[in-house]
Amino acid sequence: MYALGYQYDIKNLEKEALKRFEPAMKGKEGKGDEFTAVLGVASTTYATTPDSDRGLRDVVVAFGAKHMEDIKDLLEGDNHGSDSEVHDSSSQHG
Repeated sequence: MYALGYQYDIKNLEKEALKRFEPAMKGKEGKGDEFTAVLGVASTTYATTPDSDRGLRDVVVAFGAKHMEDIKDLLEGDNHGSDSEVHDSSSQHG
């Protein structure tokens, strides 16, 4: 909705989309499937808005800053510990 407002220069559509997007993002938690979905929304936001348009992007950045540790945990994945063990094990044999 926001991107269409930008594309067709409909400022009220952009404002309405931002007005709805911001509280929706603030209400999201940094856990589970909802969190993964939000990260998809973040990716789409950056793919569909120009670099110069900070509206939705600032909301996404604020979410990312609030949930930085959760994002790091997600990027490390569940196998992070076992990857470290494999590395340590192979180092000892070399």
